Amino acid sequence: HICKIFLMNKISIIWLIFNLINANSFDDWLIRNKELLNNKNKLITFDLIENDEIIKGKIAIGEGNAFRFEAGPRIVVSDGKSWKSHNLKTDQIFIQYPDLKFENFLFSWSIFKKLKSLKVKKQNDESYKVKFAGNKQKFYIYINQDSNELDSVLVFGDAKYSFINISIAKLDSMNLQIGSDSSDIFDLR
Repeated sequence: HICKIFLMNKISIIWLIFNLINANSFDDWLIRNKELLNNKNKLITFDLIENDEIIKGKIAIGEGNAFRFEAGPRIVVSDGKSWKSHNLKTDQIFIQYPDLKFENFLFSWSIFKKLKSLKVKKQNDESYKVKFAGNKQKFYIYINQDSNELDSVLVFGDAKYSFINISIAKLDSMNLQIGSDSSDIFDLR
């Protein structure tokens, strides 16, 4: 009996040491934000840097592939069946079928189980290279070592994008309304 307890304690200590050695800031961040990431409705705000221009953005994510994306003068909403894109400058709304590949990618960023299953490799600059299946772009996630908060995400592909000042919060409801009664509507379905 004592031998079993001693062996169990040894195994527990080895398991703990193994996890401490292999733990990383990305995993710590995921675990700390598990409840938030598992929440069905969430709001992600960020600053997008593209070609030395900073664009304030936010995306609300909900059930059934519903989302609302705002960046600069552009708003895109989805009820899971169609997309509506509104340009505030021209007051035009374009309706189209969803881009399923984009939606799959978008929702894989926001669900704990999917994030936990991604291939992640720590880089020399303390970032984490994240590989999304079927996506050729390179993603690098930076976690602030002091606060263990998500610091930034860099995306390399045809162009370079930087997402900074990222914040994630629970969301009670989502507004899918865009435009006004005078908006020009173009149905491309």
